[in-house]
Amino acid sequence: KTTTRLLEWVECFISGASERQQNNGRTIGKRTIDHYRVTQRKLTDFIRGMGKKDIPLADVDADFYQRFVAHMQKQGYAHNTIGREIKTIKIFINALDNDRKQLVDISKLRVMKEEVDNIYLNEDELQLIHDAELPRHLDRVRDCFLLLAWTGCRYSDLQQIDKTNIKGEVLTFRQHKTNNRVAITIHPVVREIFEKYDYELPNEISNQKFNEYIKDVARLSGITTTETKTRTEGGRLTTTRSEKWQLVTSHTGRGPLATNMYKRGLPSIMIMSITGHKTESAFLKYIKVRQEEHAEMMADIWRKIYE
Repeated sequence: KTTTRLLEWVECFISGASERQQNNGRTIGKRTIDHYRVTQRKLTDFIRGMGKKDIPLADVDADFYQRFVAHMQKQGYAHNTIGREIKTIKIFINALDNDRKQLVDISKLRVMKEEVDNIYLNEDELQLIHDAELPRHLDRVRDCFLLLAWTGCRYSDLQQIDKTNIKGEVLTFRQHKTNNRVAITIHPVVREIFEKYDYELPNEISNQKFNEYIKDVARLSGITTTETKTRTEGGRLTTTRSEKWQLVTSHTGRGPLATNMYKRGLPSIMIMSITGHKTESAFLKYIKVRQEEHAEMMADIWRKIYE
């Protein structure tokens, strides 16, 4: 459908998204379409807040950008969340034909991004989670989290893994998000969990419910140290302090393998082959080592050299 109005085009884009191919040749998945709908709702709320039902594509300019960002900031959204929504709006615009795309000055839609203080769990904390006495529904969540932590895979990859993916001491599979093939040496905890379920992992629960339950798992496991997190919220730099269990999510499970193996001295290129990262810059985002820990690692190296 040919339209020169923003919300009308967004609905047209999303309605046909399941049939649209990405650059990798695959169709757009349900999770991505769900995110498109979230952005659509935010755009609709913003435009309705201006007292309009829709706006012309030509109105997507620097003023639109500034007002949309201010609207998101007023609602308390974090810097990176706003940046992701801007990135999605640019996806909508870039799908226009050339004639209509020229109506929009897409250079004005700057994708903001900042580094944030994400947490990771060290090996001692993972052992606390492993050893904790938990009710049955949390026991299964704990096992799934430990699989994430000791394989480096994403939550969306878990349900595709079964006995056919295991050859000897190596687990191989293609990552759902990237289609990259990875080969991971099976950690004893991973083998233990597979055997516990006879290589048929528990049915997947929603990521939202998992993130709710894994916080209970971490709390009952004694992951209660205080963490400081600094990020931009509502346009202002804010620092919050929380007990560590409050910050644990499914995404936290992807970081421990990379960070803990890095701290043990494994080469980055070896860890990247396991996690499936293609670039070192993407890989380093998952390395959560504090300056003090780097100093301790250097001290250990110096002791080995000079003693």
